[in-house]
Amino acid sequence: MHDARPVPSKRARIENFLLIIGAMKSGTTTLFHYLSQHPQLCPSRRKEPNFFGNEERWSRGRKFYRQLWRNYDPSVHRYAFEASTHYTKNRTDLVARRIAATKGNFSFIYILRDPIDRIESHISYNMAHGADLGEEKALSPRFVGVSRYADQIDKFRAALGDPRMLLLDFEELARDPIVAVNRCVDFLGIDPFPFEYIGTKNKTTAVSSSARFNVSDQQREILKEELKPDVRRLRDVYGFDVSRWSVNPD
Repeated sequence: MHDARPVPSKRARIENFLLIIGAMKSGTTTLFHYLSQHPQLCPSRRKEPNFFGNEERWSRGRKFYRQLWRNYDPSVHRYAFEASTHYTKNRTDLVARRIAATKGNFSFIYILRDPIDRIESHISYNMAHGADLGEEKALSPRFVGVSRYADQIDKFRAALGDPRMLLLDFEELARDPIVAVNRCVDFLGIDPFPFEYIGTKNKTTAVSSSARFNVSDQQREILKEELKPDVRRLRDVYGFDVSRWSVNPD
């Protein structure tokens, strides 16, 4: 299909970047596709470039990063945006420092999901794609760390001071995506837009019942205790409503 939009010079200057930084299995792909409808937002050629978290891509430099938006037109677009869930995994401090060292104005959207539900979905996704997780599963730092949202935000603040960041509720996005997307529009200060409902993207499809992972009752109680301090800080320091989550911060 012919793209009728103007193709500007490759040297078109990008000043404002929007990064959807996670969390993994919390609707980042769905939000990316919704925001891609807005004419003032220029989506990256690949949804999840992971430029700041991948050594080989980072080594290719800022010019490589900016080429992800070859159709960026500064007379039309207000933001160039991408969505990389690796930015809030186990290298968040390094990712945040690299962003801080990159020229441009960066805004962030961080989608937060009940931390135990997110762990179950994360493990189900890996199992559905053939991962042999052995005995680690739910209690492994590999999965628990991604659900420590306040800790992830702390690392961005340490590198970037007070970054412009919207904390978005996964349940709101799942329940009424148009309302959630319009919150993003307000946050970004761009024009209202009649978004078309597109449903859910990148929904994990388990290949068998064995790929649908649920934590045991014992694991759930351990996770609640481990995650309680982080959830409390998310509520008390960052003002996020955790009242519907399975982890009681009190």
